[in-house]
Amino acid sequence: MSAALFRDYYWKPALRRFGIDADPHQARHWFVTNALRNIDRSSTEGPERTRRRQELIQYMSWRSGERTLSAYDHVQRAVDFRGRLEAIHREMRRRELCVSRDAQDGTSLPFRDIQTDGQELSRDLAFVLGEDS
Repeated sequence: MSAALFRDYYWKPALRRFGIDADPHQARHWFVTNALRNIDRSSTEGPERTRRRQELIQYMSWRSGERTLSAYDHVQRAVDFRGRLEAIHREMRRRELCVSRDAQDGTSLPFRDIQTDGQELSRDLAFVLGEDS
């Protein structure tokens, strides 16, 4: 069965019936993204992760598998960065509130003396706040 035949006689009628607008490429992208997330979550060692990623390349029949996976890794890094950036902004807002509240009662502390739940600051947050020296 050709790809065009599948799309015209199976894919499009099924989606139309349920009011969904999507193409097979979107489904493929969703599948690969979730497969990679599952590999990253469940692989305990580097060699296992590498083996499972190679299995995915074979399953998807990619001619340039590593290059294709690097595109998906790039997307995941952007998502991861967005999450880290949101966490940094939350912590900065929390610190601003602490300093503002302390300034009102005269017990203001410099930023570097305020602890993050008793934990060491992450490298990203320390960099943004200028506390990475």
